[in-house]
Amino acid sequence: IALQEVNQSKSACKLNMDGEFPIRCDNHILRVREMLKKRGIDYNYVWRGMKESYGMFEEGLGVLVEGNIDDVDFVALTPPRNDWKMRYALGVRTGETWFYSVHTGRWDDNEVSFMSQIEKLQMAVAGKNAIIMGDFNCPDKCTGYKVLEETMWQDIWATSPVRCGCATAKSSIDGWSEGEQLMR
Repeated sequence: IALQEVNQSKSACKLNMDGEFPIRCDNHILRVREMLKKRGIDYNYVWRGMKESYGMFEEGLGVLVEGNIDDVDFVALTPPRNDWKMRYALGVRTGETWFYSVHTGRWDDNEVSFMSQIEKLQMAVAGKNAIIMGDFNCPDKCTGYKVLEETMWQDIWATSPVRCGCATAKSSIDGWSEGEQLMR
């Protein structure tokens, strides 16, 4: 399970003191893990903080896996920044397979190149058996999505024999306020 924009309150109690963004008691990946555990499903997880958001949260990426986590990879997709345009990918290896949670910037951002982020991600996964999941900030059928679809990776949704709709967000969301667009 790959999660993006995994928040925790800056003021919540610290559970883990490692790193710039320690795990806090209200971290959302911990909540998801506990919900799954109540259903008898035990997942291991990795969470990595990336940035502050809305002045009160620490935000990061997370991956939950059944089984052992054998290795972790944290990839900066943009040069260091101290704002919401800082982007990363978080990978975990279990067995021979890498699972990456990715949160790229908008495909049409003229300041922070989407293609540069994708190229860095491609370099990070080169030669790996990798499944890449996440938020690519590409509306369905936009130029950025078409580039991903046609030249780089295969969208599992597009190849699935059973689909449930075509969008994960059907209205304006934070960061995409210019009207209704199908987002996947």
